[in-house]
Amino acid sequence: MNRDFSLLIGLLAALFGAVLMWVYLGAILADPGPRLADLALELLPRAGMANPATAVLLNYRAYDTLLELVLLFAAILGIWSVGPAHPGFVPAGAALRAMVGWAVPLLLLAAGYMLWVGFDAPGGA
Repeated sequence: MNRDFSLLIGLLAALFGAVLMWVYLGAILADPGPRLADLALELLPRAGMANPATAVLLNYRAYDTLLELVLLFAAILGIWSVGPAHPGFVPAGAALRAMVGWAVPLLLLAAGYMLWVGFDAPGGA
């Protein structure tokens, strides 16, 4: 029985490997068709940005935000599945309040700079 089970597992692994190789070769040898980069460069003047990378990032920001919301929702479900929080909540101390007082404006300034630089150069937005 153990030998038959090992043989079955080996055959299933070989079949799975063959299917993966077939899909891989099909993807490599297929006709690539038109490139999305060409379409993005063609429509760049309508995007309102000088840099193609920034234009694509800003134009698809809604999809990015939607996926981030789905990820946050999944994280919340994971936290809720652990169970209720234990009592003993402690308010933030003076060190945390002081750090937030200078870190939040600094992060907002950095975000604005990234958006400003991203208008002309890659790496912004």
